[in-house]
Amino acid sequence: MRIWHYTVGVRLRSILKDQMIEFATTGIRTGERPVVWATTSPKWEPTANKAINRDGHNVFLDKRETTTHGEGLYRIEVMPEAVPYGWDEYKRLSNIDERMAKGLARVAREQGSNYRDWRVSFKPVAADQWLRIEFEVGHSDEWTEISMDLVKTWTQPVIEKGCPVCHEMEERWGRPWRYMPDPLTGEPRAVCTSCYTVITKRAAQS
Repeated sequence: MRIWHYTVGVRLRSILKDQMIEFATTGIRTGERPVVWATTSPKWEPTANKAINRDGHNVFLDKRETTTHGEGLYRIEVMPEAVPYGWDEYKRLSNIDERMAKGLARVAREQGSNYRDWRVSFKPVAADQWLRIEFEVGHSDEWTEISMDLVKTWTQPVIEKGCPVCHEMEERWGRPWRYMPDPLTGEPRAVCTSCYTVITKRAAQS
């Protein structure tokens, strides 16, 4: 059995920095045990789509919009023993309110996900339990493996001060450039935030 944790490029950088997939804590009530979520589905997990604040309101994004705002779609294949519990065990062991569990299952169905595919861990999943990291190329539902050494560079600041795309200097944006995963190729690119936004928008339109 193959199991994946689906995420986005923005989140992947912190996962790589920590060498750990941490708990999802949004919406967790007092007394409820947080978990790491994963799934046996080989396709993008719809409930992993992100939300943004727009004019004071949370707006939920679709897959294409999540790709743009999240800097690409990624998944980490983990060892089956790292996420040993299915849906029924999750409900029994997590102390989740039954009404909340039913609501979670309903949202899954509405978004095209199958909660019976979900797997969870009540412990963070460390890097020694990962098997590979993959990215989706251009909304194709096809996943390509990338090396651990390559993606680790995304957490490192870039020495050069000027953006190689627009040639603006660091002081204009007030932050150092970083390697960011190209949304089409997965290769690291040293660009400023402004240029990367343009790149991801073009990728979303392709």
